[in-house]
Amino acid sequence: MSNLLDLLKIESNELAVSFKKASIEGQGTPQEVSDRRETAVKKLLEKYFPFPFRIAKGNISDS
Repeated sequence: MSNLLDLLKIESNELAVSFKKASIEGQGTPQEVSDRRETAVKKLLEKYFPFPFRIAKGNISDS
């Protein structure tokens, strides 16, 4: 269990860095920042939810 917690802490730190980077890169509009942040979250989720799960823009749905 310790390995899982360590991995999740690392992922959390990487996501925080991605969010900070998005804030710097997307200084034009809030939409630019949110698009960059959404991409970071999407990449993280795709690592843990492989095919047949799909990560797309929009709402979370359970079918």
